[in-house]
Amino acid sequence: MSLLNQKNQYLASGVIKSIDAVDIRPYKSKATGEDMEWKTRKFVIRNKYSKNGTWHITDIEFEAVRDAADGLDELMPGLEVHVSFSIRSSAYARDGKDRYWMVLEAWNIMTLKDKPVDVEWWLPQNKQRVKKGTEYEAPPSLAVQNKKERMPNNKSYKYDSFNPGSDYSDKKEEEDDLPF
Repeated sequence: MSLLNQKNQYLASGVIKSIDAVDIRPYKSKATGEDMEWKTRKFVIRNKYSKNGTWHITDIEFEAVRDAADGLDELMPGLEVHVSFSIRSSAYARDGKDRYWMVLEAWNIMTLKDKPVDVEWWLPQNKQRVKKGTEYEAPPSLAVQNKKERMPNNKSYKYDSFNPGSDYSDKKEEEDDLPF
């Protein structure tokens, strides 16, 4: 599921299950004193693999920051992705005990295919035996046009209700100007 390198950075792979709307928070830069914006966007990937003849399914929530949050504008639920992330944590006290709050902070999101996985891939198979011939195969690549226009980043998307062919923009239908 993840690999650790020398800089405490991990790699996870899976299929995008959901993408939340962009969260923009203003802040003042300590270095320059300028008013800046901190942009984040949460998303969930599903990691599905077979081990010892049994399917295992894990949903992982990430928080995309900076350029990775912008990169989610070009992605959609159902695409296979590789996510490079770091673990950010903070300690706090509750009921006299030390607790820890952790966030998986995605800083790079890559996809090699433009076509979402088949609907069969999403079938609930957690802890079920793998049947012969049901190993997951990656779909062929397909170009997707105008993703940013059809899927604005101020909306949330979930796999259950997402249709890759739909236009989720708030465009108003233009009326034809007739000369008479």
